[in-house]
Amino acid sequence: PNKKFDTYIRYKQKDKFVNDNSIDEIDFITPFKQTNYRWHIAYQVSPSLKLRNRVEYIVLDNGSKPEENGFLIYQDAIWKKLGSKISLALRYALFDTKSYDTRIYAFETDIPGAYSIPSYYYKGSRAYLMLNYDITRHIEFWVRWSQTYYANQNVISAGGLTEIQGHTKSEVKVQLKLKF
Repeated sequence: PNKKFDTYIRYKQKDKFVNDNSIDEIDFITPFKQTNYRWHIAYQVSPSLKLRNRVEYIVLDNGSKPEENGFLIYQDAIWKKLGSKISLALRYALFDTKSYDTRIYAFETDIPGAYSIPSYYYKGSRAYLMLNYDITRHIEFWVRWSQTYYANQNVISAGGLTEIQGHTKSEVKVQLKLKF
């Protein structure tokens, strides 16, 4: 509607056929239908503070299996005061999906040269905090911390080299940028 407020609604539907081997030794195809509903809002609260909200809901109809659904809700805050050497970006998200099949992806702000588009699945919350500090005209420092908490999981990424015993998965990224 104006320069300080931006919103959109997205409806997305995917129809296809997938292999179904739920009956032993018989492989046949079944219809697969995935529907996503999204409402995104971004608004400039002040010259130094921007907020973004998103609500996303997914419905999955996978033929012979029961219908699954899930949701993701997040709040972003981006702070950068004009003339300040420090900027902050943070997000808090809540999600609840039945399984990995109903996962929802959401882009996250990351340090320069890296990207983060995690999948939100099962039940839990995710938060990240990113700090940028311009030490001088030629030196920039970035640090990013993120953590995902799974309310209904005792083991994360079971069976692999990345297996984590517990409910939380954390990550820290640090970057020092020198400009010549």
